[in-house]
Amino acid sequence: MSRDTRRQQKASPAARALSGRQRRKQLRQFEEQIDLHFDAVRKAASLAVYERLFALWHLLHLPLFVMLVGAVVVHILAVHLY
Repeated sequence: MSRDTRRQQKASPAARALSGRQRRKQLRQFEEQIDLHFDAVRKAASLAVYERLFALWHLLHLPLFVMLVGAVVVHILAVHLY
């Protein structure tokens, strides 16, 4: 992408109007934005793993929660009937 950015910058009439120093600064800014974008994509991809783990956690804990609520109801009934 950096190579494409350089090529497009060289072909751009607006970039040709800039001095060499300004073009290098602009190119550095473009490359920083590209790096930030790919960093964000990598972070989002790593979050997909945690999303999958949370789905598995939910699969396990939902039945346990239902059993706990059932045990509480049975316990309350047993205490009040005894």
